[in-house]
Amino acid sequence: MKRIHPRRLAFTISIALLLQLIPGNASPAFGQATSSGTVVGTVTDHTGAVIANAAVVATDTTTKQKRSTVTNKTGQYVLVDIPPGTYDVTASFAGFSTDEISALTVSVGTQTTASFKLVVGAQTTTVQVTASNADLQTLSASTVMQYGSLGSCG
Repeated sequence: MKRIHPRRLAFTISIALLLQLIPGNASPAFGQATSSGTVVGTVTDHTGAVIANAAVVATDTTTKQKRSTVTNKTGQYVLVDIPPGTYDVTASFAGFSTDEISALTVSVGTQTTASFKLVVGAQTTTVQVTASNADLQTLSASTVMQYGSLGSCG
């Protein structure tokens, strides 16, 4: 049996370990350009208590396409890969009136915060809020990584 030189063995192992670090997919690396934005927020009741499993729907005002999710156990939600544009965003939960933010602007590479405060009442009652720059907080895409610890919504 042929004996392998220790340096050659170390080199082969090093190359194998380095190959494991190369990603197998073509996803963009952190800091690369993106063509979408993110909408995040929290859904609470009038007392400030979080509402888990509330439905959040963002509707593109131009195309009428909808993106939806539900809040997690801490009342938070994240809508990722939202194409830039203007959206009407609603939050609803059984036993509460639906809250709506109209004309929410989503921009490329930004994170827009849209939080809701639901009021006890029938779901057929809609509380409408028109978005303006003063109402919204937008953050750079680099801040999105901080929200990765939220876990999956639901």
